Amino acid sequence: SHLDINLYDNHTVRVVELLNDLNRFFSNQERLLNLRLVFPKGPGYLLIKILKSRPESFKHLELAKWNFTDCDWKWLKKCQNLTEFAITDPQTQVSDILGIECELHRLKISKNSKITTIHWFLDNKDNKDNKDNKISSESSFYFHPKKPPMEPYHDETLEESLQALLI
Repeated sequence: SHLDINLYDNHTVRVVELLNDLNRFFSNQERLLNLRLVFPKGPGYLLIKILKSRPESFKHLELAKWNFTDCDWKWLKKCQNLTEFAITDPQTQVSDILGIECELHRLKISKNSKITTIHWFLDNKDNKDNKDNKISSESSFYFHPKKPPMEPYHDETLEESLQALLI
């Protein structure tokens, strides 16, 4: 199972509250997370603070449409369980850390809108699900399996999603 969160609220106070809820959610998780966060122009520096506090928690992580200008990505080196990382508009430091072998994926979410993400598939020796310690880049898009197009994104807020999960 995975969590797919789409945020659209850019009001500063509510964004901070939503990210605090996300941080509490991460703190309560014991299983590896398959997490996809979409937030057009969201404050990436605030999200990075949360993500780097629990780098061992992620198995699949996709960050779409956030504003990560001038963010430090060194925390990715500590993600020992991460098998797939995807991001829109990665900074140079991301490819310096994860390498240049990556794949492009375009997801059409409506007639006039699409999200393009760059995916890295990581060979983790600690990954017990994969006996060969190899990940096939052709079939391992966790959030974008080769199926008919995904349904359009829901307008559900993070707060509603997290409240439902935390209850």
